[in-house]
Amino acid sequence: MQGALRSYHEFCGRRWIWIVGALALFVFSASMGSMSLKSDSDCFYAQKGWEMAESGPSFTVTWDQRPEFGYPPLHFWIMAGLFRLFGKSDFAARLPSLLMGLGMLLATYRVAAIAGGRRTAIAATAVLMLTPVFVSQSRRCMTDIPLAFWTTIALLVYLEGLKRPKLLALFAVPLGAAVLTKSLLGLMPLLVIPAGLVSPALRRPLRSGWFWTGALGGLALGAVWPIHQLLTVGREFLRLHYDVVILARAVQKPSGGVLTGYPLILVEHFQPLVFPALAGLVLFLKDRFRARTGSMDFMIAWLLIPLIVYSVAEYRFPRYVFPLLPTLAFFAGYVFERRLRRTFIAVTCYVMPILTIASTLVFWVDPSLLGRDWNQSFKQNVEVARAHLEEGTTLPYVGDEYWPEANPLLWYWNVRLEKPGDSAAQAVEKALARPDRSLICVRERIDEIRALGVPHEIVVESKHWSWLRFAESEEPGSDEGAGGGETQRHAPAATHT
Repeated sequence: MQGALRSYHEFCGRRWIWIVGALALFVFSASMGSMSLKSDSDCFYAQKGWEMAESGPSFTVTWDQRPEFGYPPLHFWIMAGLFRLFGKSDFAARLPSLLMGLGMLLATYRVAAIAGGRRTAIAATAVLMLTPVFVSQSRRCMTDIPLAFWTTIALLVYLEGLKRPKLLALFAVPLGAAVLTKSLLGLMPLLVIPAGLVSPALRRPLRSGWFWTGALGGLALGAVWPIHQLLTVGREFLRLHYDVVILARAVQKPSGGVLTGYPLILVEHFQPLVFPALAGLVLFLKDRFRARTGSMDFMIAWLLIPLIVYSVAEYRFPRYVFPLLPTLAFFAGYVFERRLRRTFIAVTCYVMPILTIASTLVFWVDPSLLGRDWNQSFKQNVEVARAHLEEGTTLPYVGDEYWPEANPLLWYWNVRLEKPGDSAAQAVEKALARPDRSLICVRERIDEIRALGVPHEIVVESKHWSWLRFAESEEPGSDEGAGGGETQRHAPAATHT
C-alpha cells in the first residue's frame, strides 16, 4: 500500500504543473458565462471595459459615459479587447481575471521552486488552490487578481535576476503594468528594495544597471497615465484621483489597530493559508540562520515589508494585500513539505484535486450551493427589458443604496437609474409621465407604492428589487383603474431568484 501511494505521489509530482493548471482552468471557468456578475464591483468594472470597447482605446476610463478617475486604464484596455473579440458578455468580462489567476498560480509555482524546491512549490500551489478568496476572485472581473498577477510576475523577475542580472531589465514591464492597473498600489514590487539594507544577496541587484533600467523604466511606463490625464484633464485630475480616491481613503477611520489591522484581515479572509503560513515563516526563519540565501531574505521581505508599510495607512482592506497570496502560499507549502509529510501527500494528491473537482461540478450543476447568484433576474430578462424599455433611458428609483441596482441595470439592460432621494409618491409621479410608466423599487419599500393605490404590475422581480409598470392615466392616490391599486404580476416575464 505504501509503495502504491509513493508511486502515485511521484506520478503527481512529475506532472504537477499540468495537473494544477488544468484543475485551475476547470474551476475558474465553470459556468463563467451563465452566472451573473455581482453588483458591488464586477458590473461596475465590466461596464467601464465595455465603454472602452465602444469608444476605442483611451487613457480616460468612463462609467455611464462620464470620466471616472478611480483606476488607470490597463485592465479596461485588456477587457475592451476581449469584448471586441467575443462580444459583450459576462464570459469576456471575467476572462482577464481567469487568465491572470492561472498565470499567478504558475508564477507562484516557479517562485516557490526557486526559494524552497520543487516539493515546496507543489505544496504551495495546492494550498493556494484550496484558498477560497483566490478561486473566487479569479472568477470575477475586478482589478485585484490583475494587480496580484503583475506584482507576482515582477517579483519573480527580481528573484530570477539574483542569478541572472540581465533579466532585471524586464522588471520594467510587470512593474509598469502593475502601476497602470492600480496606481500607487502597483508599487508593491519596489518594497522589497529596503531588504537590501540587511541582506548582502539582495544588495547586489541594487548595484546593477540592469535593475535600475528595469525599475526606472517601469516607473516611467506607469507615469504615462497620470501625465496624460494631467495634460488633458488638468489639475482637477490630481484632486480627484490622488486626493479623493487615495489620500481620503488613507486617512479614513482605521479598520483595526496598526499592529492588529492586517493580521486580523489575513486571518479572516485568507484562510486556510494563514496559520500554516505563520508556522512556515517561523520554520523558515530558523532555517535561514543556518543557510542564509538571497531567496530566503526575498520571501521574508515580500511578506513582511508590505504589511508594515500598508499598516501605516488608516484605511485597510483585504484587496490591497492580494499580492501577498503567493508568499503566504510559499510559507504554508514550506511547513507542509518540511514537517508534515503525510499531510503534504494527502493535500496535494487527494484533498485539493477532489475538492476542486467537486467545486467545479457544483458550479456547473447548482452554483447557488456556493453562493447566491444575485443578478440573475437582470441577466435572464434582457429581452424583456429591450421589449419595454428604451436603451439609455433613466428609470425613477425608490430605494436607498442605489449601486446594487444601478450597476447591473446599466450593464445588463443599458438603462440608467436615478439617484435615490425621491419619495414613493414623487417616483410614481415621474413613472406615470414616462412612455414606459416604469420604475425600480427595492422590496423593503414596495408597501409605500401599494399604499398610493395606483394600479401596477410587477414585470420582473428578484429578492431585492422589483420593476413596476403602472396603468395609464392614473395619479397617485386615485381609486380608479383595475384592481384599485392591487399589485398584479406579469407572469410570463417575472423571474424570482
